[in-house]
Amino acid sequence: MVTRRFNLQVQGEDILSIMDSPIKCLGKLIDASLSDKANIGRIRTQLQEGFKQIDRSGLPGIFMVWLFQKSIFPQCVP
Repeated sequence: MVTRRFNLQVQGEDILSIMDSPIKCLGKLIDASLSDKANIGRIRTQLQEGFKQIDRSGLPGIFMVWLFQKSIFPQCVP
């Protein structure tokens, strides 16, 4: 469980916590929940939307595979 016990400061400037501002590192979003459930749901949604867009494109199969490998897969997998 993440709590606010103290504020970190560098040269008088506050450092934001993950409660205030989630960070993304190596494709993984780190937020206050510190759980992978939110990340799994986000990745699942991205994949479903990407597959729908590729399917609606009307391109031949080999081009669909290329789009998946070059655009959707790198976004979802760190």
